[in-house]
Amino acid sequence: MCSVIKVRFFSRFQRIGLYLHKTYVKKNADIAEEIARLKAQPGNNLVLWGGVRIALTFAQLGLIDEYWLLIQPKVLGSGQPLFIAIKDRINLKLVSARAHNTVGAVAVRYQPVRE
Repeated sequence: MCSVIKVRFFSRFQRIGLYLHKTYVKKNADIAEEIARLKAQPGNNLVLWGGVRIALTFAQLGLIDEYWLLIQPKVLGSGQPLFIAIKDRINLKLVSARAHNTVGAVAVRYQPVRE
């Protein structure tokens, strides 16, 4: 039996809503409060899978304890940079790096340096 709780963030018309177990929690919810509430519950770590906008929101709110990035060996001529709109610098400390030789990708883990 899967005991994973899934929280889904939706952005439509510049609004962010939070859904938990298919239950609507609150439109324009205070994301920092909701994440703090989830972190306070017993269980494992939280994982954020998403795109640039949600990663940017979490980074700016200081909600990311560890960045796991998979760097693919491809050069793209377009696309959206991951951290283009960060307002304040976030210094990162390398935790680990692992090359996946079969595909040429590199998986890296960083932790924010909190001052």
